[in-house]
Amino acid sequence: MEALGYYRPAEADQPLSVDKERAQYWLAQGARPSRTVARLLNRVGFNLPVEERHRAPKKLEQLAEAAAEVPTGAKAEPVPEPTATEPAPSEESIGPTPAPIELEPES
Repeated sequence: MEALGYYRPAEADQPLSVDKERAQYWLAQGARPSRTVARLLNRVGFNLPVEERHRAPKKLEQLAEAAAEVPTGAKAEPVPEPTATEPAPSEESIGPTPAPIELEPES
């Protein structure tokens, strides 16, 4: 891996330094920079496409949207208790209970 520069946001005078010739070389060789690196290279004169992230709505926003869909004064319907649809298996269908194994002490 070759270091092409650095990014030090704490430095006020020159926070970003890039060897543009080497960066151009690697891009010509087919290197694909990450989203962050592409954005940094664009700051120093490159014109690389930057794929925007599609973030899912936050949980609170989802809950607020769901609450807005419920009509005012609507009552929640009770949820019925689950019922067993099949009877529990009988001992006959399971088979006989195996006899316990008795171990003899070693002599």
